[in-house]
Amino acid sequence: FGASVDWLIDLLQTQYYYRNSYFSNSNTNNTGQDDTNSTSQNNSTTTSQIFGLSASTRVGALNTVRVGYEHSISEPQQDVTSQGNLFTASVSHQLGTYASAGVQGSYAMQTLDNVKIWNGSVFGTYGLPTGFSFSGSLGYSLLNSDVASNQSGFSGSINASYPHARGAISLGIFQDYRTTYQGGQIGQSGVDQSGQNFGVVQTRGFTGSFTYQLTPIISSFLR
Repeated sequence: FGASVDWLIDLLQTQYYYRNSYFSNSNTNNTGQDDTNSTSQNNSTTTSQIFGLSASTRVGALNTVRVGYEHSISEPQQDVTSQGNLFTASVSHQLGTYASAGVQGSYAMQTLDNVKIWNGSVFGTYGLPTGFSFSGSLGYSLLNSDVASNQSGFSGSINASYPHARGAISLGIFQDYRTTYQGGQIGQSGVDQSGQNFGVVQTRGFTGSFTYQLTPIISSFLR
């Protein structure tokens, strides 16, 4: 479940949002012992709640500054709770009618396993008059926790989108570190994460979405 509110305060564009996810897993294992079969069932659930806000404004005619904050409350397993904080910031510059470029950074932490993730990257966007648009980012991430000390690796994403008469279609590929038990969290690459609990892992994935405007005030999407 997710809900968001956008509020324009003079030249400051703000957004406030809430997301909740519930992931249930049930495993049934058959084991043989002394020529008899026994069945064991292992049930688990993963829940996550995320409260966030972001704000952006123009600085001069060609620059845009954006900051964001998320607080998460996750239960990756029974009787285990992790509190998380995510801080993001970016600065972009309009290079012309169709292109922009900028830098962005983020810092994420989770109390479970004392996880800390730093990320810095550069990004750019380019759009054609026909409607095609392309965006990409390239950066580097550093992960430190009680179970994975000083892991690091490249992060990045490539996305392409095309609008049609009443909607748009987009495709993308990404790589970065993901806190897997935060179902529904939008990570540094702007991609939903799964609700399963595999800890923090370096993840590669493909994304796609299709949106369609049903009425002037109702839109639908497939992701």
